[in-house]
Amino acid sequence: MGDFIVDSDDNPLLVGRQYEDTTDERVIFYSRESDGEWVAETVYSSTTISSKIALALGPAGKPHVFFYDFDDEAYHYYHKTSDDSWEELVTFNEAFPLWSANDAFVDTDGYSHLLYFGKSLNFDGTVGLLYATNASGEWKSRNVDMDTNIWSASLWEIAPNVFRAAYHRDDAVTEGRGTFMAEFVGGSDMP
Repeated sequence: MGDFIVDSDDNPLLVGRQYEDTTDERVIFYSRESDGEWVAETVYSSTTISSKIALALGPAGKPHVFFYDFDDEAYHYYHKTSDDSWEELVTFNEAFPLWSANDAFVDTDGYSHLLYFGKSLNFDGTVGLLYATNASGEWKSRNVDMDTNIWSASLWEIAPNVFRAAYHRDDAVTEGRGTFMAEFVGGSDMP
């Protein structure tokens, strides 16, 4: 699954995974030119990229892309620079165990907020939905819901440093099936 947003000029922007075979997968960013033509740009290439890729716009209207690469076991965060080239901002590895991006946004101060599926911060072997941000100047993360059957999730800021996540959980064993909402302190106020 890719992601889709509309910029401030009402232009559709998309990001997705494209693959020719099992040895060549790419994260592709699509934008629409003023003449209506679609333009595709390769952001990243590898052999095994997570199917869930998140897309957000920064305060300058430039796209930010978040995804996991199974080959190097790392989560990658790219953004488009002012000269329209793609630059990697950060790569996370085992110290920050992410597996797939569910949703992301970049706030007006340029800080990133990410809702993702990964390993629990309790280091007890569980996996689930987590939130991460660099709003304090360094990346911090927190558990949101440690159920392994979370499929899709959305994140938004409802007040300064207060966030809400809406997500679908499909777990018949614990009877936790349905749509759930979590509200939590994040951003620069996160402990």
